[in-house]
Amino acid sequence: MPSDPASADSTVRDVAAPDSGVPDSGVPDLAVPDLATLDPSAPSHCGRVQQVLDRFPRYEQEHEAFLMEVAEHSPEATLRGQALIAAACVAQDRADFAVAEGRYRRGLAAAWDTGTRSERNGCINYGLMCLNDQRVFEALLLTRRACVLCERGGSAFAAALSYLYLAGVLSEIGDDARADEALARVAMSRQDLNEQDGAYIDRVLAGLHLVAAYRDDDAEGALARLEEIRQAEPMDDPRGLQILGAKARFAAGDVGAALDEIEGSRAVGLTRDSHDFDLDLIEIRCMLGAARTAEAHAATAGLLARLAGEGRSVLSSARRLHVAQQVGRESQALPRGDALSRRAFEIAGAAALERIWEVGAFRRALPHFALVGQEEREILDDYRDRFVREHSELLDVVRMLLSDGDAQLERLPPHHDGAARLVGVCAWCRRLRGPDGLWLDFGDFEALDGAVEVTHGVCEPCHDEQMRHLHA
Repeated sequence: MPSDPASADSTVRDVAAPDSGVPDSGVPDLAVPDLATLDPSAPSHCGRVQQVLDRFPRYEQEHEAFLMEVAEHSPEATLRGQALIAAACVAQDRADFAVAEGRYRRGLAAAWDTGTRSERNGCINYGLMCLNDQRVFEALLLTRRACVLCERGGSAFAAALSYLYLAGVLSEIGDDARADEALARVAMSRQDLNEQDGAYIDRVLAGLHLVAAYRDDDAEGALARLEEIRQAEPMDDPRGLQILGAKARFAAGDVGAALDEIEGSRAVGLTRDSHDFDLDLIEIRCMLGAARTAEAHAATAGLLARLAGEGRSVLSSARRLHVAQQVGRESQALPRGDALSRRAFEIAGAAALERIWEVGAFRRALPHFALVGQEEREILDDYRDRFVREHSELLDVVRMLLSDGDAQLERLPPHHDGAARLVGVCAWCRRLRGPDGLWLDFGDFEALDGAVEVTHGVCEPCHDEQMRHLHA
């Protein structure tokens, strides 16, 4: 499923076309004119530009300049939004995710509630990108929005894909009941698909079932699903499939077979840079399972160095948080692993703070998502409770590791700007020290700008309280 390395990263750029030659607007197929004859800035050409955006067969890298010219110079906001969304898909396909994200945000803001295929495609593809990065808050809002748009009209393929990705997000956040409801909608739409489109949905659905089996600790079921997928048509991401195979075989207790999967995955070559981090983590688990502790210790130290270095640019903060948490837990089983575990949770804590800032930035860029229905609000409330609870537990671990048990109380040094931004975690109440020196609750901490590093200490109220106890 997209939230796992086994998913394909490519975008689905024309989710209306597979059903027929008639777009959602009812306008029949139009030959794509020579782009050189169009002037995106001319009001008289807006109609022809709209036709191009509606019926373009497939956007490729060579079309990006035209799309951005429309985005920057068209007198119509809807056209600018549609062009930005299409250009975002092009950037996403070449793995330029930062550029794609900026274009998706601007494009969706301009094309919001227009009911165009571009708006749906933008929500689906941007949601997929966020889900691949385990940014489930953004993915939930985007995929749910895509489903709402499909209810208003659109192709069966668009509906199946939207509900399938929504099911993946809901499964990721532990809302299995709503995930099953979304899968039921997928099955309904699947009945109306042609053979090629139905096969694509089936492959993605098989990946979802594989990830669900692994997440539920059903190693036997995961292995069975893995073999089913491998016997069917090859997936777009064989390396990611081997990573899932390594996880499933390790969970089943077959360390040797898991190492074979890892070796095979590395032989395939990179499909996503983040795969290397997943492979390293599984390999460390295999080393521990084989009692190769010295190798595991060295591999863990190397992985942490990469997480703190290139991991900042290769991994999203959500994926960095996940990997660092796992490394922190695995390190506790190592001899002399305390220092490694402490460093891992420092990285995880910093990534957690970045995630809070990212969620705030997303909501500021697309304030339209503030207007959600009752069901969306319930989903978000459930997710928010789980998010805060899980990250509070993370900070509990950070507090215990950083306080060193009987460490002396000390106030944090004043915050200073620099390449690494220090954010203090109070070792007692878990509040966070913001850039202005104020101590804020975890759920309110959005005053971050870029990368942060965690340091430890104690806030003034807790300091005074603990000093009273010490002198009592």
